[in-house]
Amino acid sequence: MQDTENHKKSNKNNRGIISMIGLFGGFFGGLLGIGGSFLVIPFLKGVIKISPHKAHATALPVAFASGISALGFYFTSGQVDIGLSVYVMIGCLTGVMFGSKLMNYVKGNLLSLMFGFFLLALAVVFALPISPISPMDSHTDLYTITISVILGLFAGLSSGLFGAGGGTILVPGIVLLLGVGEHMAQGISLLVIIPTTLLGTWMHYKQKKLSLTVAPWLTISSFAGGLLGGFFAILTHVTILKSLIVIALLYIGFDNIRKNLRTKKISSVNQTM
Repeated sequence: MQDTENHKKSNKNNRGIISMIGLFGGFFGGLLGIGGSFLVIPFLKGVIKISPHKAHATALPVAFASGISALGFYFTSGQVDIGLSVYVMIGCLTGVMFGSKLMNYVKGNLLSLMFGFFLLALAVVFALPISPISPMDSHTDLYTITISVILGLFAGLSSGLFGAGGGTILVPGIVLLLGVGEHMAQGISLLVIIPTTLLGTWMHYKQKKLSLTVAPWLTISSFAGGLLGGFFAILTHVTILKSLIVIALLYIGFDNIRKNLRTKKISSVNQTM
């Protein structure tokens, strides 16, 4: 009887922690227009103690929920280009299918290590001053469609493989290559993330990589966080948003590399003994 009560209390505590993680990820995902999945992965692995593959897969619904809740604020302020979003979406949906399947062939520690280097590379991109190569109205239709689809492919591949990173590719890519403003790029990113993460989540579910005890609570709380983040995003200066992204990318990136390189060293020592 005592064991049953302790188990119930443990489940309630876990739900509270999971909800706080989702609220955190959803808030910054909506604020930065990048989904927020990459922010919750370290907590899912370190605090909730689920495997790397499940952590990366289960983080995808955070981007989905925060995208839905935050998107309304971008729409009402006119910061979403539907036509451009459709082209990017085509690439994203294709890329996420390949990325989800590719995750099956990457070991857990290697996945985390790759994710760390990936985030550091993105941090460098965000840290550099990003300005359009050329204004949007100077691009031909062929250029716009091609670049949009290619950006979508890379973002979708990242979302499927890492369970995160799609928005962090799209926002600077859209600004740099398509000549779109920062807030508009965030709005497009959030719109595209919604169907991409939905498809990716479904594929991970079919492959039994989704944690069904964590995902529902994470999704609900990240929706609430996304509402707050989306509201503040429209009021926040672009420079502040970029600084927050860089800090988060650097910290999580270095942390992933440090932990997984140490794990590989320990494994190598054990094998030689």
